Amino acid sequence: NFDFALVESLQQQCFQHGLPAAHYLIFGGPGETPATVEEGLSNLDRLPGCVAFISAGLTVYPNTPLAELAQREKTFSDNDFLTAAPYFSPDIDPAWLDRRLTEAVRGRRDRLYPPSAAAERTEALRRMGYRGILWDTLIGSGRRGKRAAQ
Repeated sequence: NFDFALVESLQQQCFQHGLPAAHYLIFGGPGETPATVEEGLSNLDRLPGCVAFISAGLTVYPNTPLAELAQREKTFSDNDFLTAAPYFSPDIDPAWLDRRLTEAVRGRRDRLYPPSAAAERTEALRRMGYRGILWDTLIGSGRRGKRAAQ
């Protein structure tokens, strides 16, 4: 029961107090359109000093409201449960979404997509000697400097 204004306010407070924060976003769910993808990416750019873990598509489990919706939309069948195919809104082309999200995170160390990018970066940081929770190292040196000074 929250909206983006609350997320933005809380993130601003975390940033002001030097608290690292992460946001987890899933694109492609029910009602998603290219316009809502663009809105979500634009909103994400308004959140200072955070890491974003981004994924696309939803896992559909049998006998859930999402499974019923997907079957009504004819985007999913009973056989799809066996192959673990993800759900995407019928208004979204999964290939377009993948390209758009890849483009949105290009050159950003604080944006992780696809989900495997988080594991790859964590492993690289561990090889460099970093320990503990590592996603906050992706926020940037200016942010870490502020935390260290407090």
